[in-house]
Amino acid sequence: MRIKFNRGLSPEAIASLFLNIVEQRGLVVGAVNIYVQEYDENMKPILKDEKYIEVSPTDAGAKGYEKYSADLRRSKLKVV
Repeated sequence: MRIKFNRGLSPEAIASLFLNIVEQRGLVVGAVNIYVQEYDENMKPILKDEKYIEVSPTDAGAKGYEKYSADLRRSKLKVV
């Protein structure tokens, strides 16, 4: 899935909207790539060829994710 947040949203609004989309669709999120276009003081795009800032969960966060995703998958199972 691709989500595009247009210019004019604060980082807090983007986070909130992303969370709403995930919850409404009942998604189990595997990985998220975020591209942020930076601008200078004259509102001209800053073109940088940077590597990713990679963020990994702590052990506690990874265990919490495992429980969250397992619970979500179980909630979607249908008995036939």
